[in-house]
Amino acid sequence: MHDHLNDPARRLLVLAQQEALDLGHDEIATEHLLLGALDRRVGSGAAALASLGVTRDKVHAEIIRIVGHGHRHGTPRLRGRVARNRTRAFSLRAQWILERARREAAAIDHTSVGSEHILLALLREDGGHAFRVLERLRVNRDEAHRRVLVALDVLPYPGPTLLDAIAGNLESRIEQVRAAKDDALDRRDFGLAVDFRQIERTLVAQRTHSAETASRTA
Repeated sequence: MHDHLNDPARRLLVLAQQEALDLGHDEIATEHLLLGALDRRVGSGAAALASLGVTRDKVHAEIIRIVGHGHRHGTPRLRGRVARNRTRAFSLRAQWILERARREAAAIDHTSVGSEHILLALLREDGGHAFRVLERLRVNRDEAHRRVLVALDVLPYPGPTLLDAIAGNLESRIEQVRAAKDDALDRRDFGLAVDFRQIERTLVAQRTHSAETASRTA
């Protein structure tokens, strides 16, 4: 099943297996593939999602919240490698993601499947725990998909987006976006107002998530 994977993609699967072991889960599912894809050592997909506020720590926290720890939680790492007698099988949905990743690669004329193609397949998924995590984080999956393709040099870099152009801390950015949205409405530029409204929702969701995470760790 993995003959078409390149080395970074194979590394992603090793990381996904270790994530499943660490969480005490009995199989490698889509959420573990997502955690592996967000490791910056396996490719450029992690940076693409980080530009939208999606980090491994946030995803990990949501997985624990949605799925929880398994009864085998706390399996130790063995010098960065997974012991042969501690391997986990891939869930059916995870197997389908790997097949879809092959199709994602073929669609853009890539001869091997990389970690970014697995991430593209996860962003296309409409079910499973990885899907639920991305929904809870209010990720614009179409934009995330576009940014991964930019990272793969399939699409040209379009320059800074509206969100990229707004600097400052989170509260400051929310205030700036709201002011820009109101200004767009005053000028009856409703298309731009809708864009700013979407950015506002993304930033507010990030603030809510940060507050919930802080309260759980307090």
